[in-house]
Amino acid sequence: MSVATAELTGGDTQKLAFVFPGQGSPEVAGQGRDRGGQGVADALGAVIAGQKNVRVQVAAARSSRYLTVSFYAWQVVRILGLFVTGLVVFKLMPALMPSSMVSGSDWLKAGGVGFMTLVAVPVAAIIIAFTFIGLPIALITFILYLIACYLAKIVVAEFVGRSVMKNSGAVPLLVGLLLVILAVNLPWIGTLINFLLILLGLGAIALSVYRNVARRHAPAF
Repeated sequence: MSVATAELTGGDTQKLAFVFPGQGSPEVAGQGRDRGGQGVADALGAVIAGQKNVRVQVAAARSSRYLTVSFYAWQVVRILGLFVTGLVVFKLMPALMPSSMVSGSDWLKAGGVGFMTLVAVPVAAIIIAFTFIGLPIALITFILYLIACYLAKIVVAEFVGRSVMKNSGAVPLLVGLLLVILAVNLPWIGTLINFLLILLGLGAIALSVYRNVARRHAPAF
């Protein structure tokens, strides 16, 4: 004879002791769902040694987000927001366009710079915030950091669209955003792709800003 205990929930929690007349571990094949604890016991071929007035709550299966209209509606809004933001930003600050990123080594460097930016900027902002004078600077730095994180995927999308369409402009940017949003929503690997795109975009922005500042302060001969 073997004895097993199970815990059934439904409003309150009660513990049952199942006494098996034979040896081994019997399998339940979906029996007794509508008959409470006694039905479970019958499916197991056991005798309940305890209170029998037990309610069993079966969790409903969670539907996939890819089967909901709201998911696709949000993606459309997301793409439009990124698209309009990209058009405005590249019109006002064309230096942010990753035109100098042409090879794999350039993007590898951008990924390294992006990782350092992602980690170092928040840490530096927190350290500066401990000083009373540095608190406004820390807040401004953190806001700019969040803006750069939002723009990161736009920068990568501009490069992707320009590479696919072989030119630059509104249409290549939209194509790049469609491909980027599709990639970050892939099952299982979408989160990793999103993280990598943020690293690459942050690095490209940091390098573009650095080169632009260095060019302006370069001595004229």
